Amino acid sequence: MANPTLLGMITGFFTNARTTPVVLIILLSAISFYTSYDGLVRFSFATPEEASLVSLIVLGLVVFCIQLVLVYALRKMALSRRWMAKVRWLPLYMLMMSISVFFSYGFYYKLLRAEGFAQENFTAQLNQVRDGAQDYLLAFEAVERGSKQLKLYSERRAREEEKFGGSCGDGSVPGKGPRRTFRNNEALVFSAIAKSIEPLGQQVRRDIGQLQNIIENYRPDTQDVMSLQNEINGIIHEINTRRNAPVLAESSRVIAQRVGEKRQRIVPTAAGSIPCPDSTITLNGNAMLKSIEFLPFMEDVQLFNPFDQRNVLNRAMDVIRSIPGLAVAWWKNEDLKPLMEHGKDSTRRDDYVPLLLGALVDFVLLIVGLADGYISRRRNWMSADFEGDYFSAEDVSKLRAITDMKHLASNVQPYLYDSLGQCFFVIPSSPVHGNRMASELLELFEVLASERIKPAMLRQVPYAWIPRSVRNEVYAILGDDAEHLTYNVYRMSAMQWDELKQALSMAVVPAGEPEESDAPCTWPY
Repeated sequence: MANPTLLGMITGFFTNARTTPVVLIILLSAISFYTSYDGLVRFSFATPEEASLVSLIVLGLVVFCIQLVLVYALRKMALSRRWMAKVRWLPLYMLMMSISVFFSYGFYYKLLRAEGFAQENFTAQLNQVRDGAQDYLLAFEAVERGSKQLKLYSERRAREEEKFGGSCGDGSVPGKGPRRTFRNNEALVFSAIAKSIEPLGQQVRRDIGQLQNIIENYRPDTQDVMSLQNEINGIIHEINTRRNAPVLAESSRVIAQRVGEKRQRIVPTAAGSIPCPDSTITLNGNAMLKSIEFLPFMEDVQLFNPFDQRNVLNRAMDVIRSIPGLAVAWWKNEDLKPLMEHGKDSTRRDDYVPLLLGALVDFVLLIVGLADGYISRRRNWMSADFEGDYFSAEDVSKLRAITDMKHLASNVQPYLYDSLGQCFFVIPSSPVHGNRMASELLELFEVLASERIKPAMLRQVPYAWIPRSVRNEVYAILGDDAEHLTYNVYRMSAMQWDELKQALSMAVVPAGEPEESDAPCTWPY
């Protein structure tokens, strides 16, 4: 047999029927390993560059063990002939598959969806910030309006008390007195409140303007997501602290003492406090107290960073957690849209694609492994009942009339040339005097070419044209006659030759069996 080239050996390995499923399992396992390893490394470290070599080796070993257990469970299921044994190994496979899919989600999500979701999350969060800032500004403007209304109204009532009297509803005459003094003091108090709130309002407007300016001028190429998030949250924190400003707390305390029932004993006199009811001050004062109390609280933003694997895997958990609810709603034929829309955490169908891709690799791995085990058992390797795609032990047993099938494999080796995964058989194209085996091989390959393999690709080829390694083998068998013969070249795939050898090894004539007649061989249909 001619020595195969390295390229031929590699090609033959990948195209051989018995090794192709193994190759697929190896390739799928490699894909699953890499995606899971990439996800685990990025989950363990903010950036892979921060990881030490020892850490990377340990994480690689962890993922390798997960993948090894997964493949081991797969092979146990594939090769077992009992269903109970398959079921026993299935939970282990599903557990390892779930771990692998979870970590590989980060790889696929980063590859397919992370930037898109980051933009959607960014838009949703910044819109939320804008809306929150606008609500806060409107609420604070209500506080400012309330303070100004109290100021203007109290000043007007002070002037009325000075000119006409009776502002407290008891028919008092104009002029100096406790009611006039009270009204003047109240006007000064409300004026001071309005003046003290005005600078606070300016600060709030400046903070909100700065916030909107940051949002509008953000450029991803000049500022990273985390620095933007920290800057926005810093301003939001400043805005929220305005809710508890001492000015507002003191204003609330003072106003609360001048509304409602407390105005029944509010004007100090020598004989004691007298009432000065005023429904307008009570109404506006209570409205201002409510406005201060219910100033909105702005939530911090949490922008999605597609380069932070922890964010990606947290997103994976959000997507995975949503699946049971969506499955139940789908089963009940309910609308899925409300379940998928939750503001910044809303999901879309695109979010589930990375999850499906990660699961698809391991699922295909499961199918290939089980199919390989099934085919291997069906073919009955190393059994007298062997049945391949091209040849079976029964087929070979019917060819015994042509040649000694027991020694065919060894006799044909000198005429075999292996190249690029194909097996070429260089057989003398006419009977050779004194060499019965060469003549039988010609007859055998002509019969095979009629049904099982392709017809001779070349006929009547001169001796000088055949490969050098085959020439040496043929010359060693036929001697000088080899140079004067012509040759036919038959081709088999590596899969066909592998099955033929297997069939030959299983179809040996048992000892003591009578020789078959020399009747012509017909290929079974």
